[in-house]
Amino acid sequence: MELPPGHRTVFGRMILVFVVTSVLVALAIGGFFRWHFAGQGPFRGIFAKNALHYAARLADEIGIPPSEPALRKLHEELGIGIRVRAGGEEKAYPPDTPRFSDVRPWHRSRIPGMRMGRMGRAFFALYEPQAGRSYLFLFTPEPGAIVSPWPWIGLVLLLFCILFLAHRTIRRLVQPLASDIRRMIADKEQLLLDVSHELRSPLARSRVALELIPKGEARTHLEEDMREMETMVNQLLESSRLQDPGRALRMRPVAVSDIIARSVDRLSPSPIPVEVASREPLLVKADDEQLIAAVRNLLDNARKYTALKGTGSQAPVQVAWAHRTSERNEPGVEITIRDQGIGIPPDELSRVFEPFYRVDRSRTKATGGIGLGLSLAQRIIRSHGGTLSLESAEGKGTIARIWLPTAPT
Repeated sequence: MELPPGHRTVFGRMILVFVVTSVLVALAIGGFFRWHFAGQGPFRGIFAKNALHYAARLADEIGIPPSEPALRKLHEELGIGIRVRAGGEEKAYPPDTPRFSDVRPWHRSRIPGMRMGRMGRAFFALYEPQAGRSYLFLFTPEPGAIVSPWPWIGLVLLLFCILFLAHRTIRRLVQPLASDIRRMIADKEQLLLDVSHELRSPLARSRVALELIPKGEARTHLEEDMREMETMVNQLLESSRLQDPGRALRMRPVAVSDIIARSVDRLSPSPIPVEVASREPLLVKADDEQLIAAVRNLLDNARKYTALKGTGSQAPVQVAWAHRTSERNEPGVEITIRDQGIGIPPDELSRVFEPFYRVDRSRTKATGGIGLGLSLAQRIIRSHGGTLSLESAEGKGTIARIWLPTAPT
């Protein structure tokens, strides 16, 4: 069962916290074992004594001054490289054993009188029992003798099991909450749909009764209220239909210029003109009636909020379109609707697509509609595989950007 986007974000953060915690715990455990066994525990004393004893035995066999036959014998028996500097002489076997100046022991020595280090795959021990005497023993282990992949594979499998169990546990915790939220959203949408259906009958009866009222100011106001209620009901029903996965759109190639022209023709009267700035013959695959409804809503909003600016100017709403590829590199058309109205506050932009949400809390007719236009427009455009976004600045206007995939030719 797929979680909603908001819950997927919360779920991802919970997993991230768990992963970071697991890494920190692993580092803490690893650090403890490293400190205990290689640093302060009894293992250090035992290893140090044995390592020093072994190095002293090898030094005794080499002798002073260093004997080349002894070096060769130890190399053949133990498979190690040896370089000795003692009694003013320096000898090595095999001859290509690294020089003392070439090795870099680890900074901190765990064993007094001996320092260790690594050169590529080889390890070395630098034994200096007294001033003027230095022994370099070079060990080259067989492949896989020192570092086996199996412990690492086991660690990865263990971490995978931990993450899997954490995933199942957190999912069990989140699923009831997600189910409750989905059920609440479904119940709210079903309630709106039911109410919308039930309102159609009394609205039809009210429309008939309205015809019996004499013409005048009272009838005009009632007609406006009736139109507003019918618009609200129709938008709610259309929004519900768009959410129905079984509903098929009547898709066909349509010219963007035709969509814009028909949208402009259906606009209500307003002193704010619409200026079409493009003429490029581009095609999109769309249900033209649905797309016209979305574009008309956006144009209505642009003209309405331009008029609310109250500057006395009648700056036109500009419409343009052009080729633009999506973020996934899909060919498409971007339609921009630009106004010079009052704009939208930045903290409100993320909510303007919510049903019934309005920037103006007074909800008066003069400052907007019922808060369904943008929500419906976004659902229509998403059902076409496109996107709708807004850019706005208070006092400077708003730009609506519609991206739609192009129709195949």
